[in-house]
Amino acid sequence: MIKNKKFNSCIFILLLIFILAIALRIYRLGSKTLETDEISGVYISKVNVGEIFRRNLNPHLADITVEEPPLPYMLAHFALELKDNDFMARLASAILGSFTILVLYFLVKTLLDRGTALWASFLLSISLYHISYSQLFRGYSGLTLFSLLSLCFLWKLMHDAKLGYWVGFIFANSLGLYFHYIMLQIIVIETSIFLIGVYLIRDSIEVKAYIKKYLICLLIIFLTSCPLLPNILSTIFSRIGSRLGDESQIKFEFNINYFRNLLCRYGAGNGLAFYIYNSLFFYGIVSLFRRQRMVFLLIAFWIAFPFLLLAHTGYKYFFHIRYFIYIFPMYLVIIAYGITRLSNIIKKVSFYINTGLSSAIIVFVFIGLSCSALFLYYRMPARMTDWKETANYIDKHCRDGLKVYVESSFSSRELKYYLDKIRPDIKLHTFNGQIDQFIQICSNNQDILFVNNSYLFDHLVQKYFNQRVIIGSSLSCKLGKRELIDWDNSWFPPANIKRYFLTLYYNENN
Repeated sequence: MIKNKKFNSCIFILLLIFILAIALRIYRLGSKTLETDEISGVYISKVNVGEIFRRNLNPHLADITVEEPPLPYMLAHFALELKDNDFMARLASAILGSFTILVLYFLVKTLLDRGTALWASFLLSISLYHISYSQLFRGYSGLTLFSLLSLCFLWKLMHDAKLGYWVGFIFANSLGLYFHYIMLQIIVIETSIFLIGVYLIRDSIEVKAYIKKYLICLLIIFLTSCPLLPNILSTIFSRIGSRLGDESQIKFEFNINYFRNLLCRYGAGNGLAFYIYNSLFFYGIVSLFRRQRMVFLLIAFWIAFPFLLLAHTGYKYFFHIRYFIYIFPMYLVIIAYGITRLSNIIKKVSFYINTGLSSAIIVFVFIGLSCSALFLYYRMPARMTDWKETANYIDKHCRDGLKVYVESSFSSRELKYYLDKIRPDIKLHTFNGQIDQFIQICSNNQDILFVNNSYLFDHLVQKYFNQRVIIGSSLSCKLGKRELIDWDNSWFPPANIKRYFLTLYYNENN
């Protein structure tokens, strides 16, 4: 009876956490301007489903090059058919991100215990890092969901040879590949974990049978992903092969600042939050090593492998740290285990603080630590360039005869996406970086509105325009300085910040 009561309490708490996760991922989902890759994704998603899939077979024959799997576009296709807006474009990511909380709970319950599973799910539900990627029309939330699901089935099948676990493992990995090709890297990690695990858990006779079954699983996963093979090869050659020896790429370096930035992003930022999160992280590591050696080894390998790869390749091979988002929930799992062990200690040494009270205090503390970053994030009108507000400004101030120029044709696609929704009659012109063309057109025609987001024409604009308007929110920089936006060593230089603040130039007397 008491056991059933505890089980019902866990389910009820998990349901509350899940509702919180959905609310935080749906809230203001369509308010931020779509990013460049999101806008490309919307254009791809608006064609028929067959065409979306065909682009993966011939990625470079399409009008928009596709280097991602088709499933995010297919989900967006059906959502956009219901209603064509930014909210619907991101809806599938938000839903997948919300269900990741449930998958994490069942994974951690399998690895450790219900209490740690609830804490891990709670921490993930309020994580700005996960919320931000759940509100992004890309494959990252699906990748995180299915990577955790596949790890859950992997752990179960190493301990029990039930057919359902093998089928679940195949399903999770196959679907994960249709969200993001980094799932290939996860399969390599899981294969290493499997080989080590079965030798530690099973006897020599069982090991051979297990390895045969696992190889069959890999074969089935390969067969289900065969339609993606042309795109996978294209992506590998475009992101790695063509950049070999390219010294212009940003080089990756392991240093203290890198790890600090990473831990700030994975937690809740700088200051007190940094110290609380990482104190519990290190306490959780020690506790896991002492009490759950197998789980410790699994999590350590899961976290360490991507960074070893990153250290070997660096940015010159175009691996971005966001591709390792799947390791982030394990950081929270370690913290959750630290919280569980700490709660047990408090319960033993204090007669005045019971389990319920200590849990309520911890919940209050972590919500308080996350509020500041979440408040900044939800107020931001755009993650990067605010093309939506730029289009609205042009719509309000456009007059007969005014010609709208943008710095490059690459930028015009984003602006055109929003202008077409409110003023399809406005035609965009581009200078495409041609300074001579800029001088000639501006000299002959004063009735121009110039949209600029680079430094190329900055030495000329004052000569031809007498007014300027800067569109962009300082909140994006504030959040960046909290080190909660994707880290790279070019974040702070002016050339990079300039992209986040569009400048509109025009002449008032015309």
